[in-house]
Amino acid sequence: MLLVAAYFLSVGVMLGVRYLVLPHIDRWRPEIESQLSSLLHSNVQIGDISASWTGLHPALALKQLTVLDQQGQELLKVPSLYGVAS
Repeated sequence: MLLVAAYFLSVGVMLGVRYLVLPHIDRWRPEIESQLSSLLHSNVQIGDISASWTGLHPALALKQLTVLDQQGQELLKVPSLYGVAS
C-alpha cells in the first residue's frame, strides 16, 4: 500500500511540475537568479529562461547568462545554455 501511495505521489509531483511550474518558469527568474547568486557569491543575471518536457525528461534553456563579481565586472558570459535532466 505504501508503494502505491508513493507511486501516485511521485506522478502527482511530476505532473504538477510539468503543467504548473515549467510553462511559467520565466516568472521565477528573479528567484532563480537570487539563488544562483547566493550559491556562487556573485551577481547572476539571466536574460531569458524557458523550459520544455520531452518524454520523462525536463529541459531548461537559458539565454544571456552573466556572472558578475562584487565590483560589477563580468566574470562569465554564456550566450546560450541548454540542459536536460535524464
